[in-house]
Amino acid sequence: MKHISSTITTAVLALLAACGGGGGGAPATPTPTTSTPPATSTAAPEYLALANRCVAPRRGADWNGKAYTDKQGSLNEELRWVRSFIDETYLWYKEVPAGIAMTGYSNPLDYFAALKTPAVTASGRPKDAYHFTYPTTEWQMNQAGVRLGYGISWYNRDTANSRLWGVALVEPGSPAEAAGVRRGDLLDSVDGVSINDMSAAGTDRLNAGLFPDTAGERHQFVLRRAGALQTVLLGAGNVVEAPVRNTKVFETPTGAVGYLQFNDHNDVAESALLRSFTALKEANVGDLVLDMRYNGGGYLAVASQLAYMIAGPAATSGKAFDRVMVNDKRPAQAPDLFQSSSIGLSPSLLGAGWRCRP
Repeated sequence: MKHISSTITTAVLALLAACGGGGGGAPATPTPTTSTPPATSTAAPEYLALANRCVAPRRGADWNGKAYTDKQGSLNEELRWVRSFIDETYLWYKEVPAGIAMTGYSNPLDYFAALKTPAVTASGRPKDAYHFTYPTTEWQMNQAGVRLGYGISWYNRDTANSRLWGVALVEPGSPAEAAGVRRGDLLDSVDGVSINDMSAAGTDRLNAGLFPDTAGERHQFVLRRAGALQTVLLGAGNVVEAPVRNTKVFETPTGAVGYLQFNDHNDVAESALLRSFTALKEANVGDLVLDMRYNGGGYLAVASQLAYMIAGPAATSGKAFDRVMVNDKRPAQAPDLFQSSSIGLSPSLLGAGWRCRP
C-alpha cells in the first residue's frame, strides 16, 4: 500500500513493540552526543524485559476479542525497547550511525526509523529498503484477510509533477463494488481535492480520503471512465479480501492449463491455496499460470507451501527453500526446507495436519 506524498514516499507499514498510539511527524533535533550500542552480554536483552510497556497502554480487547497485554510505561522505556531490539536483532546493527541519541526523539516510530544502516548498494539504492513500522491492529486484520477501506487496490504512476492513480482491483461485495467502481477507473479527485494537488495540505486531504482511519468514514471520489467523470460516495468498512481467487482450468491442444490469482501470503491463504490446488490436481493440469500482480508478500511459510504444491515432493524433498540471515549475536540458522504440511495459520486447519499435494 502506498500513501500519496508530495515527494512520493512509501507509507509507514509494520509492527512495533505492540504499543497503541505512536507518533508521527518530524523528530526533534537529536542531541549531538554519542550513542554507543551496549556490549554483547550473556544477560537477556533489555527489549524482552521492556515488552508491552507503553506511554498510552491500550485497554480492553482488540478487534478480534483478544485482551491487550499492555502495561503502563514511559517514553524512555519505549525508546530503550527500540534501541535494544535494534542492537540485538538488526542484521546491520554495527552500521547504525553513532550519535543517534534517544533524548532527541519524542516517539519510538521516528527513533526506529533513524536506527538503520545508511549504506547503499552498487546501484545506489538503500542497502536496507525494508525498514518500516506497521500498526499492530492493521497487521492482525490483514493476516486474517480483513482490511479497513473501500475494497479498492490502487496502482499509481507518479512523477515529481503529476500523479496518475487508477483502480487495479475491486473486491467483490465491497463498498466500492456496491458504488459501481470498476477496474480501470482513473482517480480525478477526493473530497474536492485534485489528485494533482501537490501541496502539503492537499496531500494530507487526499490521504485522509484514500486511506480512512475508522469504519464508517465517508468520502467523495470523482473517477474518470472512458473520458467521462462520475462522482461516487464511498463509506469505509472492514472489507474481507480473498487471498486466492479465480481458480480456472483452460483446455489447450497441449493439455489442461491451470490459472489462479494469488493476492496475499496471509493466514487464510493456507487453506485457500489447498482448495485451489486440490481442484487443479483433480483437473489433471500440466501447466500453471500463477498471477501475483497484486501480491504484496507475507509469510515465508506460505510461499514455501505454495512452491511445494507447484513443484511436488520429488523436486523438493530434503531441499532448502530459504535461509534466514542473522547477525553475529544470534546463532546461525539452518535452511528452511520446503514446507509440505500445514502450520495451522488458517483456523480451519489448526491441528488438522493436512499435507500439501501437487
